Amino acid sequence: MLVAQRSDSFPHDQAVGLRRAFARRALRVFPVCSLARDTICQTLLIQLAAAFAERGQRVALLDGDRGMLSAALGLRARYELLHLMTGERDFAEVALAAESHLMVMPAARGLEAFIESGEAPATLFRGFLELQEPFDTLLVSGPPATAAALAEAREEVIFVTSQENDSLTYTYASIKRLATDFPGRIVRVIVAGVSGEDEGQAIFERIAACGARFLRQSILYGGALPDHADLREAAAAHKTVFRHAPRGEAAQHLHRLADASESWSLSCIESSSKV
Repeated sequence: MLVAQRSDSFPHDQAVGLRRAFARRALRVFPVCSLARDTICQTLLIQLAAAFAERGQRVALLDGDRGMLSAALGLRARYELLHLMTGERDFAEVALAAESHLMVMPAARGLEAFIESGEAPATLFRGFLELQEPFDTLLVSGPPATAAALAEAREEVIFVTSQENDSLTYTYASIKRLATDFPGRIVRVIVAGVSGEDEGQAIFERIAACGARFLRQSILYGGALPDHADLREAAAAHKTVFRHAPRGEAAQHLHRLADASESWSLSCIESSSKV
């Protein structure tokens, strides 16, 4: 049965349609400093990207660590970001579909070439908004000099560390170099692979105290991701924890990390055209 509509409903409906038609989509960028071959760091990056994808966001994970992240997800890469930048290959040939809404792209050579070009980071990031299906979230993983070069002053550079001595030493040394080579960047640290939130907080406080005392660098806390059997089992199966144990404790921790990131000072790129 047809129901007659009130005539005054049409202006509202049209206004909604216009707002959708002319709305600008935005891309949030997470530049993450990684310790090569650190499986704890790899796990957090992959699972945090998956947490955003689980919410329906389109997420791209740029792997600046020589294909380590794609391999951890059981993906075989033939091409990388550089092939896309030079026009040798198109996006569909370079990007690897990990799970629903989550793409991984090997990018070490492409990121190096882009940084050497001297172009503003937004030039690279905006390309992910100009695709037919634009992205909402971009995580860029690479060595500290790569991640920091892709952030502007007063934007955050994210470190993932663990309780391991090598990881802590690397994190502190890298933060020290950033203070000299990339002044004005905001440093945020996430602690992974710990026994619980308390241990994560304690490890962060040690790093923050050293930063304040010796570098005069304020360091922000990004949260902790405790070690959990679900994470280890998902990694062994080359899956994300949201496919392996979507209602488990590890998945809930990841959702909390994703929630907390909403207030971080990250690069946010707006599309220049309507979506």
